[in-house]
Parts: sequence; structure tokens; C-alpha cells
Amino acid sequence: MGERDGSGVVVRRNIRWLASVSAVVLWVTFAAGGSAGAQGLALTPLEVIERGLETDSNLKIAALNLDNSRIAYERSVANNLLGGSASALRSAEIEWLKAQSNYRSQVADAVISLLQQSFDLRRAEIKAQVEEIRLSLARLEYERAQQRVKAQIANEDSLVEAELSMVGRELEYDEASISLENQKESLANRIGVAEFRLGEMPAFVKYTANVEEALAKAKEASADLRESQVGVENAELELERLRIENAPALDVRQATNNLEVAKIRLASVERQLKENVESAARTIARTAVNYEIAARQLELANRRLAIARRQAEAGFVAQDAVSNAEISVLEAESSRLEALKNYLVAVLNFEKLSGADVTQSVVLRGGLDHGEGN
Repeated sequence: MGERDGSGVVVRRNIRWLASVSAVVLWVTFAAGGSAGAQGLALTPLEVIERGLETDSNLKIAALNLDNSRIAYERSVANNLLGGSASALRSAEIEWLKAQSNYRSQVADAVISLLQQSFDLRRAEIKAQVEEIRLSLARLEYERAQQRVKAQIANEDSLVEAELSMVGRELEYDEASISLENQKESLANRIGVAEFRLGEMPAFVKYTANVEEALAKAKEASADLRESQVGVENAELELERLRIENAPALDVRQATNNLEVAKIRLASVERQLKENVESAARTIARTAVNYEIAARQLELANRRLAIARRQAEAGFVAQDAVSNAEISVLEAESSRLEALKNYLVAVLNFEKLSGADVTQSVVLRGGLDHGEGN
């Protein structure tokens, strides 16, 4: 083994120690949201969302279109006061509800997309760190293979295998670095900031989904439901008119069928709303459990890292074991962030269904996460 060379042992141990220290420094810097000297403004995901909404040209256009819809509705109301029909007023109300619903959906979708991009960027940072540590380990293994070949205790095949592994890790690191830069550039362009870095991530905030309340709000905000209700009202009025006018039996029969169709459509819309809200609530519960599991796995990974460090200090394991444990912590943190992202998106989708303003959601403004997995 190459460790017979006393000076070589010192050098290689120093390399391993430096690689481990480098990994720890990277992780501490990452957890703190970047070093004080890092370029760019530190932005939390909430701040990313706020900037993204401000610079989104599609949302600006949508806001103007919403105002035009309000103007059209107010004109319809004014015209109705001067002798318009109740049917025209109901149609105007439906169009105004649709305009509001469409705008809220656009805002909610933008918020969710910006949140997802922020989390994906943080996970890309972690991925690049993991690949950097793995590349360092592969380079160390290549150096060891060279020493073994020189000491004539290994053949050239093992050296070639170590070199191939190192080259593969270099490619993985390059891909991770390129992906990180692309994601950061994409988000920077979207929020209109040339240089920025991610700050602290949102904390896990316990959210209780009140299905009954959300369903009531969803019904109140639903243009589809209102349109179906108006359809039933119009069909009932038409059937009543035909009966009063003593219309032919076939006409009455057709109007009766039209009323039944309208009632079926109304029931279908109501059922779909209820199913959507209940499904969204179940998704919140499921993703909350997944987050708890991921947070627990991160806790265990940190405990294993602490054990590995103690063992390395005592000389029971090589520093490589510490580096691998650090990789496990980073990967567990990445999984926790993915689980947290899915949970936050589930809550925002639930609130979106109820017509709430998701920009004010408690899960976005409830606090910041310091990476402790709580």
C-alpha cells in the first residue's frame, strides 16, 4: 500500500483532510445563504416571488385586462338600470367572475412556478457541491492507484479503472455546474436581477386544511358554478313560460329535457369542485408526512456524520468515510427541500382552489428555515 511511504502518508492524509474541510466550508456557506463577500443580492424565495410578480409582463397585461373586464361589468350594470334585462346582467356577472378567476389563477401559477424554481436552484447548488466532493474523492483514489502501481502491488488495469472513474466524475461535476448556472441565469432573467444568491428557505409551517370552509369559498368564486346555476335558472324560466303560454307538448317536453341537462351539469360542477378541494386537502396531508420522513432522514444523516467524524478523529476510519457521510447529509437535505417544495405547492394549490390570494399564504410568510429539518 502507498502508506509505507511516510512522507506520502502525510501528503495524502493532508489532501483528504483538506477535501473534508473544503466540504464542510461549502456546506456552512450554503446553509448560511452564501458568504458575506459573495456577489449579488441575497433573496429568499418569498423575495424572489415578489420580484418575479413585479417584472412579469404577462401579469401586467392580465391586470389591465382585468380592469377592462371590470369596466365592461360596470357598464352592464349601468345599462341594466336604464331598462336592461336580468339575463344580460347575469351574463355580465358571469364574465366578471371568469375574469377574476382567470387573473387569480395566473397569479397563483406564477407564484408556484417561482417558488419551484427557487427550490430547484437551491437543490442544484447542493448537487454541484455533492459532485465536487465526489470528484475530489475520485481524484484521491486515482492518486492512490498510482501509488499502488508504483509499489507494484496493483496492475495497470486498476489505474485505468480509477482514471475512468475520475473522468466520469469530472463530467458529472461539469454537468452539475452547467445546470446550476443555467437555472440561476433563467431565474435571474425572470426576476430582473443581474446578480443574486438565494437566502434562507421557507420553514415548514403546519397547515390545517379546512375542507368545508374552502369548498364554500371555492363555490363563491367559481364562474363555472355560477354559469351552471344561471343555466338552470334560465331553463326553469323557459319551461315556465312555455307552460303559461300553453305551448305544444313537444316544446314543453324539450324544455323539460333542457332543464334536466342543466341540473345534471350543475351537479357535475358541484361534484367536481368538491372532489378537487378534497383531493387537494389529501395532497397536503400526504406531502406533510413525506416531509416529516425526509426531515427525519436528514437528522439521521447528520448523526451518522457526527459519528464518522469522531471515528476519523480516533483513527478508526479514513477521512473518506467523513466525506461520504457529508455527501449523505447533502443528499438528505436535497430530499428534504424537495419534500418541502411539494408540501408548499400542495398548500398553495389548495388555497388557489378557494380563490385565496396565495401571495399572502401563511406557508410563504410564516418564517424562514435554517435547515434544521424542524
